[in-house]
Amino acid sequence: MTDPLRPTDPRQFGPFGVRGRHAQHAAGVVFAAYDPAGRPVAVTVLHAGAAADPAVRTRFARAVDGLALREPGRVLAAELVAELPWAAVADGGPGAAGGPGAADGAALGLLDAAALPGGAPTTAAWDRHSGPEFAPHWTGTTAADTVASAADTVASAAGRPAGRHAPMAPGGPTDTVRPANTRRSLAILAVAVAAALTVVVGGALAANLWLAGRDDRSAGTAPAPSYPGESPDADVPTAVPSAVPTMWPRTPEPTWTGADGPDGPVAGPTFGVGEPTVTMNLAGLPFQFRVPSSWGCLRSTRGGQDVVRWVCVDDSYALSGKPGTPPGGIIEVSRCPAPCDGTAWAKLRDQLPRPQTDWRRTDDSTTYAEWSVGAGNQLQVSVAMSHVFAATRGGPVDQHVAVRLTGAPENTKTLQKIVNEVRARTP
Repeated sequence: MTDPLRPTDPRQFGPFGVRGRHAQHAAGVVFAAYDPAGRPVAVTVLHAGAAADPAVRTRFARAVDGLALREPGRVLAAELVAELPWAAVADGGPGAAGGPGAADGAALGLLDAAALPGGAPTTAAWDRHSGPEFAPHWTGTTAADTVASAADTVASAAGRPAGRHAPMAPGGPTDTVRPANTRRSLAILAVAVAAALTVVVGGALAANLWLAGRDDRSAGTAPAPSYPGESPDADVPTAVPSAVPTMWPRTPEPTWTGADGPDGPVAGPTFGVGEPTVTMNLAGLPFQFRVPSSWGCLRSTRGGQDVVRWVCVDDSYALSGKPGTPPGGIIEVSRCPAPCDGTAWAKLRDQLPRPQTDWRRTDDSTTYAEWSVGAGNQLQVSVAMSHVFAATRGGPVDQHVAVRLTGAPENTKTLQKIVNEVRARTP
């Protein structure tokens, strides 16, 4: 089923005319289109918000290459370094898996792969989650549903080969898309400089920020470094250089000049009235919580069995070219075995790399630590919370949440606000 085009939707992608919308996705749109010979084509385009994330752009490009290698002839054309990247996918035909119209599923699969690191779920699985696997910073913003800004780009491309993939000549053969070439490699290299943080986050930002000692690859092989980033296996925020290539519109960093909220239950202030925040409802976590609107969270594959770990980080550094180490860290929930008493809680807490200070008890079920590392321009502040709570209100205490966030000294209040937010949502 095809929905009508919206007034601001583009009408042309390279040589492909657009006639309607096939599907809407958190990361983009699949348009119903046709090639110069009138054959049906599905065109996948990233939303402006998704296209501003370098890691999403890289995953989208890899997914396009992967589809082209698996099914030669399916990818007709693509513009992967455009302001809003897009790819045109041919109909699979009667003999293809899924039969006629299979292009819709393949095109939507490109958005699944772009949105999620480490492999994407099927579209059906996406809808079954209690919360999104990917809660990007652009959720709830105008950019979350914007593809109109691609119109000028694609219109100027009409009548010439789109990007690095030449469109198929009517009735002629289609060249297989190569997994990499000079133009793509240079583009990805430039993006990677600006995206160092986001790419690392896709692997899970915090083995040394929090639970490095529990990674099977590093356990028992070397002492934990004293500061994040000294281990090549660490998942840490990476400093973004001041000279950042601009390949897409920069996202301005939101600033908050209003009053902070009152002191929270753990340490420092809470979010102020009117402070820009976004609520994270993340799969596997039995609670929701707010972070600043410039932050995003990605699911991590690390953490061990029965552990749900999410990596949250301030995306504005990578997206605006702001130099320095972005603030961020992990929020992790694990089961506290019954009876979840002081002994069980201490055992869980002792599995974590010990903070460079003593834990301070803030209530009967919460401990907090705060310390600094480095000096001068390299000074960083870490905050951590260990808390046990009941996943079901009124039920037995059976869950443990560990929060560890690190940032520059000027980010300390923001980190404390997130800690207080998680604690307030886990009574």
